Amino acid sequence: MRSLAETYHRRPDIAEAMVDEDMTLTDSTATLDKPKGKLLTLTTDEAVKVGYCDTIATSIADALDKFGFKNAVVVTTEESWSENLVKFFTSPVVSGLLILIGLTGLFYAFKTGHFSWIAAVAILSFALFFGAAYIAKLATILVILSFLAGIVFLIIEIATPIPTFGIAGIIGIVLAIGALFYALAGNFRTGNTTTATLTLSASIAGFIVLVIFMIRTLPKSTLWSKFILTHEEKPSQGYITTVDFTSYVGKSGESLTHLRPSGIAVIDGARLDVVSEGEYIPAKTSIKVIRVEGARIIVGSA
Repeated sequence: MRSLAETYHRRPDIAEAMVDEDMTLTDSTATLDKPKGKLLTLTTDEAVKVGYCDTIATSIADALDKFGFKNAVVVTTEESWSENLVKFFTSPVVSGLLILIGLTGLFYAFKTGHFSWIAAVAILSFALFFGAAYIAKLATILVILSFLAGIVFLIIEIATPIPTFGIAGIIGIVLAIGALFYALAGNFRTGNTTTATLTLSASIAGFIVLVIFMIRTLPKSTLWSKFILTHEEKPSQGYITTVDFTSYVGKSGESLTHLRPSGIAVIDGARLDVVSEGEYIPAKTSIKVIRVEGARIIVGSA
């Protein structure tokens, strides 16, 4: 404090008295009296007397006048609607909700294989989140590309037959979460990492809760029933209900749904629950029954 005061040509003893309780200071000219055990504080008049305040101004115009800018033109600006909109989307609460909606929508799309309006809402949520962060200079193009790369790695891990042994999934999660955190914080050195951590943690926690809720409730919902076989298969409808599936060994058919590895296929005119040998088989793909293990029909690409 003494060095700083000397740099700006102020009295160093006064600066020291502001931070050192053990120091005593008496100045009759400025009526200063700092006893030991207290820190020095100055009123506005005292600060002027000892040179710690250059002048007193009661308004912006008065301050400009005293510093030689009497004829300066003062321009008052207000935030535009677009700036307010960006500020709204980059606020912690809204950003967290956008992340939550985006993650939940993508999970639903991957889980059901049905890319409908829910997936579109998820994509829109992430577009608003990263778009606002980019305009506010919180996220760069590299951050956005990192997030997209993370999603691609997750798709490779979940929806393709490429054997990655979990590596692609780990890379995808790291890239996606890292990009979201950077877009929230803006800068690891000067950004608000605490708020970013809390916002992202809350979003992920909410996502986990919604995933558990979806897993428990979706199988019972009418929406979920559109993507799975729920009706009873009766012989009168042309379905085979016997549990002896050995007669299907060697027969060919077509997958009705994606096999990841389980799904539904039509074999010899019957809709059956089948399981691939661990490989991913897209819908509408020719398959062949390899073997039967009890009630499990094991198939592979024909």
